[in-house]
Amino acid sequence: MSNIFISHSYEDNEIARKLANYLRRDGADVWIHYTQLVVESNLPKSILKAIAWSDVILLVWSNSAACSSCIQLELYCAMMFKKTIIICQTDDTKKWDNLEGFQQINFADFDHGYFDLVESLHIALSDDVLEYLQQSIQQAPQENYELEHSFETINFAVDEGVSNDTSNEAEEVLTINEYETKTMNVYRGESKQLSEEDVAAMVARHKFFDKKKNENGHDVMKTFEFREINGEKLIFDSDSGLMWQKSGSVRSMWFENARQWIEELNRIRYAGFNDWRLPTLEEAMSLMKKERLNGDMHIDLMFDKNQTSIWTSDLTTAGSRAWVVFFNYGSCYANCFDFNNFVRAVRSR
Repeated sequence: MSNIFISHSYEDNEIARKLANYLRRDGADVWIHYTQLVVESNLPKSILKAIAWSDVILLVWSNSAACSSCIQLELYCAMMFKKTIIICQTDDTKKWDNLEGFQQINFADFDHGYFDLVESLHIALSDDVLEYLQQSIQQAPQENYELEHSFETINFAVDEGVSNDTSNEAEEVLTINEYETKTMNVYRGESKQLSEEDVAAMVARHKFFDKKKNENGHDVMKTFEFREINGEKLIFDSDSGLMWQKSGSVRSMWFENARQWIEELNRIRYAGFNDWRLPTLEEAMSLMKKERLNGDMHIDLMFDKNQTSIWTSDLTTAGSRAWVVFFNYGSCYANCFDFNNFVRAVRSR
C-alpha cells in the first residue's frame, strides 16, 4: 500500500486530520504535520525526508492552501522527486497553473471525495466501511459532515430534523414526578473502557443484533412510549427506565463537541432535567433493530432517522477512541475522536 504525505495549510487542520485518520483506519501509512510553519526558503529536514519517503502527495486545496508559501515548497519538492500528486479540492479556489495537469478529486462532500480517493489509491475497504460510505453518499446531505465549533451554529431545536409520522402517538404531557416513578436500570449506565472482546461478550450476553459481532442476535423487545415533557419530544423505554431524545443533534460533530453539546442540554435544563448524558454502548445497542425499518435504518420507527450514527460514552481500552453505534449499517465500531457522529442524549434515575 502507498506511503502518503498530506500537504495542507494550518487552517485546514480539521479536514486534513480527518483524512489522515480515515486513511490510517483503512491501512495506509500516512505522514502529516499539524503545527503552523513559518518557512522562507527551506523546508525542515523532517518534511523533506517525509516527502522522499512517500509515494503519493495529497494536497488539501483551499483558499488557505493557495496562500501558503510552505505548500509551494512542499509541492516543488514533490515534483522534483517525481511523486504522484492528487489534489483534494475542498472549495472553488483556482489552482496554480503548475497543478492543472494533476488528478483532482472533489472533497466538497467528504465521504464522496474519500470514496473516489481510495479507488484512485487502490485501497481495499472493508465491507462495513464500503457500505457506510455508499449509504452516506446516497442519503446524507453535505451539511451533516460540517465541523461545528460554536454552539451558535449547533441547532438545539432537535425536532426540526428529519422526523417520522407520529400521528398515532398519544400527545400526552408527562410531568417530571410522574416519570420518576417509572424508572428502573437494566443496562450499565456508567462509562467504561472496552476492548473488542469486551464488546463482543456484551453483545452476546444481551443477545443484541450486530451485523458483524452477532448476526444471529435478535431485536430486544421494547415497549417504547412517546412522551412530551415541557414541550420536548422524548421516547420512554419502560423496560429499561431510560428516557431518550426522540431526535438528537441535527448535525454530526466531533466527540469533544458531543460532550459539550450534552453539557449545554443540562445547562438549559432540556425538558426540565439537568442529568442528560451520552449513552453507554450497552444502552445505545439496546436500540438496534435486526431489520431495516426506519428509512432503511436499524432503529425503531419511534425515533427520528436523521441520526445515522451516535456517540457513546464508552472508550476503547487505550482510551484513544470512542465506541459508536451505526444504525445505518447495523453494527458498532470504535471511532477516532475527530470523526463526525450524531448525539442522542439519554437519562435514567
